[in-house]
Amino acid sequence: MKSKYVFIVVMLLSVSLLSAQSHLVKNLQSGRTQTLVVYGTSISSMRPNGPLWVKKVEDELNKKYGNRLTVLNTGRSGQNSNWALKNLEDSVLMKRPDAVIIEFATNDAVTRFNISQEDCRRNTELLITRIKERYPTCEIFLHTPCGYPLGKNAVNRPEMKAYNGVYESIAKEQKLRYIDEAETFVRIAEEQGVPELRKFAGDGVHPTKRGGLEIIAPNVIRVLEME
Repeated sequence: MKSKYVFIVVMLLSVSLLSAQSHLVKNLQSGRTQTLVVYGTSISSMRPNGPLWVKKVEDELNKKYGNRLTVLNTGRSGQNSNWALKNLEDSVLMKRPDAVIIEFATNDAVTRFNISQEDCRRNTELLITRIKERYPTCEIFLHTPCGYPLGKNAVNRPEMKAYNGVYESIAKEQKLRYIDEAETFVRIAEEQGVPELRKFAGDGVHPTKRGGLEIIAPNVIRVLEME
């Protein structure tokens, strides 16, 4: 069963428009130390399963590239792109990142935050601009790990697909790498059923241990290393 979902991750997710490996991986291969900041919602920051997949990314890349990578998990549960902008200095810029994974569309889509798709785009583009102003060579990745919210999470995020589309559109326009697990979670739900999805994302938003280790972490690594 595990190999089946690894196949889904490899074959069915949206892929980067870029053909070369990420600068992050190239620098690791060349012997340079690198700092990757994961800046997102509870999907990466809420214990135990958020930090678990982030740590797996760090551990797997360090096994391959000589322990040259530091991964900092600096997002916050329940937050959105407004918070991300207000806290960018302390949470990201002061860390002197070589690369940043941004993931706030998941909560920008929550209706009670009143963040429109236009606001999501504007805030995300401003995050990218401010990072690039400070660190012109910093590599930016946009991440959409939520595709099929369930129950009240679905009620609260009626336009989740459209908000994910904002990230995909920005990635295409700015030629950034786009990390997407949302499509995999949608396919599991539609082809295998919601009970199967719950094995990987219990509430449709937050990964279970299996979801983090078998779907999110391998896909993040895949996009970073993709030729």
